[in-house]
Amino acid sequence: MIANRKFSVFLALFLAGIALLAACTKAGQCDCVDHPTGITRIANPGQTDCSLDRCDEKRQIVFTAEDAEGRVSMRLDSVTQTEHYTISFYFPGSIDGVLDGDCCNETDRLKVFNGKKVRFSGEYRDGCGLLKPIYGGQDLHFLHLSKIDTL
Repeated sequence: MIANRKFSVFLALFLAGIALLAACTKAGQCDCVDHPTGITRIANPGQTDCSLDRCDEKRQIVFTAEDAEGRVSMRLDSVTQTEHYTISFYFPGSIDGVLDGDCCNETDRLKVFNGKKVRFSGEYRDGCGLLKPIYGGQDLHFLHLSKIDTL
């Protein structure tokens, strides 16, 4: 009797896992993970040629943003001494989960938005590990903005 109950629980969990995987394969989009409002993960973005320049539009799209909210910050590249602007999104219910987009365009406008909350749209392109995380939950990619406004 106990063995039957364990098998039933195992079967139920197994079938729930299969259903979750099936939901992730629809039209290349995956909404299986909690992302901030307006952020969509691309399920199978393909392979990026990591020898491309950091902001090359041929890099694979890994996330899209549509009227998403975040905060702009500036960091100084320690090697080139150039300013880079990032838009950060903190995952709900996470201690350190954040999606950071190192912005490839709109840098003049981002100087004005530094430290402010913004609403934006754009495409996150594969960072290929070129951007090094500061803490464990940080996910870093190159961000091509199509729209940005202050909140």
